Amino acid sequence: MPDIVRVTQSQWVEYDGFDQYTGCKIVRDVDDKDGEERTIWTFYVNVDNLYLRTEMKGRGTDPRIIEDKFVYGNVLLGLALVHDLKKTHETSQPVDGVYEEIHNERLSIEDYVFHTTRAVAPFIIPMIDYLGSLSDGETALLAQAGDED
Repeated sequence: MPDIVRVTQSQWVEYDGFDQYTGCKIVRDVDDKDGEERTIWTFYVNVDNLYLRTEMKGRGTDPRIIEDKFVYGNVLLGLALVHDLKKTHETSQPVDGVYEEIHNERLSIEDYVFHTTRAVAPFIIPMIDYLGSLSDGETALLAQAGDED
């Protein structure tokens, strides 16, 4: 796992763009160990996200478990986006960290992760909980319903 920093509301001013809806922000560093450059990512996850705090209220589940689901869900999503960029660049012309265009704006992978995790923040905990509770019978029913559509 990469370095993960849990960011609280009192720290938002230190991290450009953090607010109640922010999911995760990544920062790229370069390690020049042994003369070989390696990219090192640090993931800053907003543990005072509005949707995370809402999920933590009124549940019988330990709040630390809910927070960990949010943190690791954001990190895994961010890693998937970084991996996809690396894979895409191995098979196409490199564009110096620019991921794709959104609303006619070219975004760096850092910005793309920031915007994507912001968009999925309301859904991370429910998705993890729902998918983690599926049984064999339920997946068979879902697959059957999907075939009918």
